Amino acid sequence: MKAAGTFVRAALPWLGLVALALLVLLTYRHYGITWDESFHFEYGRKVLAFFQSGFRDRSCNAFADARFYGPLVDFICVGITQLTPGSTFEIKHLVLAVFGVLTIVGVFRLGGLLGDPLIPWFAALALLAMPPFYGHMFNNPKDVPFACFFTWAIYAMLAFFRRERFAWRDAVGVGVAIGLALAVRAGGLLLFYYLAMAAGFYVACETGIRTWPDLRRAVSVRTIGLALAMAGAAWAVMVSVWPWALENPVLNPVRAFLMSRNFDAVYPVLYRGEVLMSDTLPWHYLPNYLLIGLPPAILALAAVGFGACIARQAGGVPAPGRFMLYVLELWILFPVLYFVAKQPNVYDGMRHFLFLLPCVAVFAGIGAAFLVNRLAPVARRGLAAAAAVLLLLSAVPEMVYLHPYEATYFNVFAGGLEKAGRRYETDYWVSSYKEAVAWVNARARESRRPLTVLVAANAYSAACAAYYAGPGVDLWYVFGPDARPGLPDSVDYYIATTRYSLSENYPAAPVVHVVGRHGVPFTVIKGRRDGPGAHP
Repeated sequence: MKAAGTFVRAALPWLGLVALALLVLLTYRHYGITWDESFHFEYGRKVLAFFQSGFRDRSCNAFADARFYGPLVDFICVGITQLTPGSTFEIKHLVLAVFGVLTIVGVFRLGGLLGDPLIPWFAALALLAMPPFYGHMFNNPKDVPFACFFTWAIYAMLAFFRRERFAWRDAVGVGVAIGLALAVRAGGLLLFYYLAMAAGFYVACETGIRTWPDLRRAVSVRTIGLALAMAGAAWAVMVSVWPWALENPVLNPVRAFLMSRNFDAVYPVLYRGEVLMSDTLPWHYLPNYLLIGLPPAILALAAVGFGACIARQAGGVPAPGRFMLYVLELWILFPVLYFVAKQPNVYDGMRHFLFLLPCVAVFAGIGAAFLVNRLAPVARRGLAAAAAVLLLLSAVPEMVYLHPYEATYFNVFAGGLEKAGRRYETDYWVSSYKEAVAWVNARARESRRPLTVLVAANAYSAACAAYYAGPGVDLWYVFGPDARPGLPDSVDYYIATTRYSLSENYPAAPVVHVVGRHGVPFTVIKGRRDGPGAHP
C-alpha cells in the first residue's frame, strides 16, 4: 500500500505534464501571428545564416536594432521550422509554447524547494491560470522564453545554496541557467544581482558568519573559483549564440543591457483612457497593470503568501532555507520599485515584466498552502485543498471565453474587459488579424472575382495578415491616418486594428465584421455599401 502511494505521488507530476502538453497540442494553432514575430523570425534566419556561413555572413548585426537582442529563441525557432517545412508560424507557436510549459515546470520545481508538498502544485496551477501568461506563451517570441530561463535561473541559485556541500557541477549549472536568460534578453544581467543577494541572504540566514572577519576567513580559493565558474559559464553560454556579442564578448553585452535600460523608441500608449507617450508613463503604470491584469483570487493568495513569509521571517523562528524567501521577495519587489522610482520607457501593458508572474505564482502557492494548513482541520484538508484549487482556477471560464485572446484579460478592479477595453490596450499585437483574414477568405470563396483588401499594418505587422490570406485575396497596406471618408477605389475591404485609432479611417465605409470579445473590438473590417459582405 505504501509503495502504491509512493508510485502515485511520483507519477502525478508526469500526468500533469502530459495533460498540459495535450492542452497545448489542441490549441496552439488557434493563435495568430503577433506584431514582432516576423521581425524576430527574420533575425533568427540571419543568425542561422551567420553560423552556416562559418561566421562570414554578418547581416544579422546590421538588421535594424536586432543586434541588441539575444537570438537564442529566434535561432531555435528558425532551425526547427526549417526541419519541418510548412506551417512555419504554427510550428513556431508550438516551440514557444514549450517554453511556457517549461516555465510552469520551473515554478513547480521552485515551489518544491519550500518544504510544503502543496506549494508546487498550487504555484503551477496559479501560473497556468494567469491569463496574461497563458495568452502570451504561444506567440510572444521574447518575454515568455525570458521568463522561463529567469525562473530556472532563480531555481538553480536557490537549489545551489540549499545544498550543504557546493559542487563545481552545480555552480556551472547556475551559470548556464543565467546564460540562457542572457541569450534571450540582456536584461538578464539582473540575475547577477539576484545571485549576489542570494549569497548574502544565505550567509546571513544559514551560516554562523556574523562579522566581517568571519566572512573573510570563510572565503577561500574554492569559493572564489565557484563564483568565477558561475560567471564564466553564464558569459560563455550567452556569447556562444549571439553574433554581435562574439564581436566584442565583454563590451557588447553590456552595451545591449544599457540600451534596454535607455530604449529610445517612443510609442503612444492608451492608459486609463488617455494616450500617453511610453517614456512619460506615470509611476503607477506597472503596479496598476499587475493589480488589474491578474485574477483577484491569485492576487489575494499571493498577498497572503507574501505576508506569511514576512511573518515567518519577523518571528525569528529557526527555519532552514529561510534565505530563499528573501530572494523570492526581492524577485518581485526590486523590478516594481525600480519602475516606480525610474519610470523607464515601456509599453504593451505588463509584457516586458512577464518574468515577474512566476514569482507571483509561487507566492500564491505559498498563500494557498498556508490557508489550507492553518485554517482547515486535518480531517478536512482535502476539501480545503480542493477549494484552494477552485480559487486558483477562478479565471479559467473567462480565459475560455476570451480564447485565443487570453492576454486581453482585465479583472473586476478594471471593470472587466467590457470597461477596460476602452481605457487600456487590448490586442495590441494584432493577433486578431488571423481571424479577420479568415472572414475575408470566406467572402473570397463566395465571390466570383478576386478581392482587394487594404490592411492597417507596417512592414513588421504585415505578416499578421499576409500569412493567412487565401487565394483570391490581394492585400495592400497602409499605416497611419487617412482623411478620405470612404474606401479607396477598387478596395473591397479594410482590415484595421483599433490600436492607434487605425480603425477610425474611412468613417463613411460601413463596418461589416468585428473581431473582439465582450463587445470590445480588437479588429474591425470595413467594406463597401454595395460590395461583397456588405451586410453586418
